[in-house]
Amino acid sequence: MTTQAVIESLLKREIGLDVDSLGSAAIGAAIRRRMAEHALPDLEAYLAQIKASEDELQELVEEVVVLETWFLRDRAPFAFLAHYVTSQWTLTHRGQALRVLCVPCATGEEAYSVAVTLMEAGLGPKEFRVDAADISKGALRKARRAIYGMNSFRGMEAKFRDKYFTRVGKEYRLIESVAGSVNFIQGNLLHNSFLAGARPYDVVFCRNLFIYLDQTARERAIRAVDRLLAVDGVLVVGHAETRQVPDSQFVSIRYPRSFAYRKAVQRAARNSVHSHKSSRLPVLSAAERPGLPVRAVSGSAPVLETAAKTSEPSSDLETARRLADQGQLEEAAAMCHSHLREEGASAEAYFLLGLVHHAWRQEEQAGRFFSKAVYLEPNHHQALLHLALQRERLGDESGAAILRQRAERSVKKSEPRA
Repeated sequence: MTTQAVIESLLKREIGLDVDSLGSAAIGAAIRRRMAEHALPDLEAYLAQIKASEDELQELVEEVVVLETWFLRDRAPFAFLAHYVTSQWTLTHRGQALRVLCVPCATGEEAYSVAVTLMEAGLGPKEFRVDAADISKGALRKARRAIYGMNSFRGMEAKFRDKYFTRVGKEYRLIESVAGSVNFIQGNLLHNSFLAGARPYDVVFCRNLFIYLDQTARERAIRAVDRLLAVDGVLVVGHAETRQVPDSQFVSIRYPRSFAYRKAVQRAARNSVHSHKSSRLPVLSAAERPGLPVRAVSGSAPVLETAAKTSEPSSDLETARRLADQGQLEEAAAMCHSHLREEGASAEAYFLLGLVHHAWRQEEQAGRFFSKAVYLEPNHHQALLHLALQRERLGDESGAAILRQRAERSVKKSEPRA
């Protein structure tokens, strides 16, 4: 094995680099730049330098990693993000702050583009959080500095630059309201400790990373993304990476050139089919609903009497929601069923069960639980929206429109009057 091949293997171990994705010539050029920095005579001397200093290996990584990026690069994913937030997320997550992760974030243009997109979509600074991570300390220094040259604005209209930047000599400084909305983190997605213990993210931008990883590293990266993404979260990848996103884990979202995906199968769903039929996960039929008095209303469906619970979610249901967000779907479902047995009918418990079965791709059962939630609480806007989306997928546009109108009316009813 040549000395350069040994160095390439060290890079593969450290960052999972697929050498063929860049080419040995490009890696060799990066090595020579580092050799010149230390005035080293040959590759053997540089290899000894790397083995003696972890910092030098990090410096070589920074020479090798691709940092080419610019604001609103490939605009379709950002158009999708705005559409998703305004048409779905804000309606189903009232009172919550949207969590977005950009990894790798390079010199910050993508993460700041996400923040600008969310602001343009109507979210205030307290209504979202953008975390941006990269392995390169040098790239992060530039990102935190938030000052960019003209190359970062390629293809961009002047009005965008004028609205969000102030001129500093020949460069442009990002305004504080945007710069302050992004939190930069140094870290390696392939390390098990990366963002360990972090709450799941609603959206993960992971563009143009998979194409530089070998198969083993790519699988590790995808597992990490799966861990960091919420149950109903959205993953956005680069246009060249769509074939590298496993169908067994993610399902493509239909939006022009967005290259966005939702989770398809969670940890519990990967168990054998009988796990869904076990005593821990009983599937309730309509006949198994806890007995409650029913009265008929002329010209409408039966309505449950006031024995149905419509109060704030109890602590065990809050725990169930947290478990679901963490991907522990089986445990979340078991807790919901336990709550129903002990406390009686609950719109929130049925709604959470609908989310769990939706994550398991059991849409018929998910629809039943969403319907039960609406049966108990006719203005449950989140359940109404999920039912509307199901109708749309079935081609029932008129039925979906009616459900969406009901959801909108439920939001207006809940808003305090001036």
